[in-house]
Amino acid sequence: MKRSKRLDYSDILRRKNYCIIRRMIDKRRMGIIYESLLGLMDKYEFDDGSNPYVTNIKRAGYSLYMGSTDVYKKSGAPEEYCKKAEERFGEVERTIWSGLVESVDTIFYLLKISDWRLVGITLFDCYEGCEEQEIHHDAPKGMNRIFLTIPLHDTPKEMGPTIFYNEEKIKDYRRNYKAKSLPELPKGSFEDNLPNEEGFGSIGFYKDLCKGNKIWEEGREQYELELGDVTIHRDLTFHSGGDNKTKETRRFLFIVCDIKI
Repeated sequence: MKRSKRLDYSDILRRKNYCIIRRMIDKRRMGIIYESLLGLMDKYEFDDGSNPYVTNIKRAGYSLYMGSTDVYKKSGAPEEYCKKAEERFGEVERTIWSGLVESVDTIFYLLKISDWRLVGITLFDCYEGCEEQEIHHDAPKGMNRIFLTIPLHDTPKEMGPTIFYNEEKIKDYRRNYKAKSLPELPKGSFEDNLPNEEGFGSIGFYKDLCKGNKIWEEGREQYELELGDVTIHRDLTFHSGGDNKTKETRRFLFIVCDIKI
């Protein structure tokens, strides 16, 4: 019997700035994780985890985990709020992250990355009528950050899975692109302690960018996903969430990790 050749995910990520690992997580395990997640959503009220630099129409983000509450404490959040956040983070780590960490470690093994750490976990809901975001990237150059998207159900294109822009096909644009630095957090109250640099990482809507420039049309790639699949992209990967043209909510986990290379 002829054996199938193992894909070199590290090379794919290097060339395209994104990759997809199919059937990475056992569906039964994903079912258990999802049941735990539903329990947590009933029990706690989570902070908004949406990207503030792109348009989020009929799209909600819930910040499930940030590792520690240092950012809250430094920004002057009340002690009681920090204690509740620590409780939430601890339970997410015990129920959600404990079920994913082995698979995530395998993903980094396949990417040939040995040194990584979890930064955060966000749950996203994209409701019926959710509109396509601006093309953007998620972190500044040099941050060495990896983002994993884990669908919580089968996701056809009509539900708007992430649209990636293949780096090999948009390299002419990249040559002249000047990525902004991550803005410093302003001093002030906890509520004000959010990045406020307008448009960081966002370069505009596809419908506008592709007028007179076929590079975005040629580089645009979107795939249907099944439960258990994982998509991976880098800090400077150009991408956007797609239109949800169905009556169902697209729901997925978004995991942020720092790496050393």
